Amino acid sequence: YSIENISKRFLNGEDNIKDFSLDKYKSYIDSICDGDVDTSNLDKLNNTLFEYSVYLKYKFIVDQVINIYKEKDKHKNTFKNLKNEILKEEKKIIKINKKIEFQNKWGKNHDKIEILNINLNTVIDGLKEKYDGLEIVKVNEILSNSSDNLSYFDILKIVSTHYIYLRDILIKDDEGIDDSKINEIQSEIFNFLNINKLTFLDNVFVLDNVNLSSIISNKYKLFNMKINENDIESNVDNLIELLRKIRIINVINNSSVSYEDLLFLVESLSIIKS
Repeated sequence: YSIENISKRFLNGEDNIKDFSLDKYKSYIDSICDGDVDTSNLDKLNNTLFEYSVYLKYKFIVDQVINIYKEKDKHKNTFKNLKNEILKEEKKIIKINKKIEFQNKWGKNHDKIEILNINLNTVIDGLKEKYDGLEIVKVNEILSNSSDNLSYFDILKIVSTHYIYLRDILIKDDEGIDDSKINEIQSEIFNFLNINKLTFLDNVFVLDNVNLSSIISNKYKLFNMKINENDIESNVDNLIELLRKIRIINVINNSSVSYEDLLFLVESLSIIKS
């Protein structure tokens, strides 16, 4: 946050400046802190809650992968076996094409040619499904062959970089989802993993079987923060917004522009507009 961007948000009405007064700051701090708190720990909590909120959004992806990992023996050699099936189907296509070519050149049996074309299209349609399935079983093998140090970060990274695999999971969760929404989700996960410096999901592993909200709550209680599991699970967005306001007030307090100066600007602009 910069004081310039904060000022713009006040002036264009994106934020209500009265939510950022000193009295509000005290109430925000009292609601989340139990005693003195280092502001750097507030920033760390904010980043952790942000990671947690994204995890909640895509928890169904992580859960599916965890189930696959737990049944890893089921996925041994599945890629090799499916690849062999595809090779057999490709040979069928070659044989059918040769028969069609022969009939077109020598046989002239139109009924037989029609039957051969129907068979060809059936094999091709089945082959398309197998090609998609090839990526799915390949990713399942990658996940199954991973070590127990496979983190939630790793899971989202692997899934988001394999479009067909991601699409398969998303369709199972929502049959009505379209390609544009799938692309949007893929981009969102990719940006989340690559733009942000993640420290929480990178340290939660596939076999941990832990309550993430409990981990967060217990950790930050050590830093005099009174957030409980229920707050994190049901009000994570409100907590993030609360921390955003605290961070903005801290920026204002550490700048050469006072809250009173900003309030005067906002109220003056309101008078001019009216």
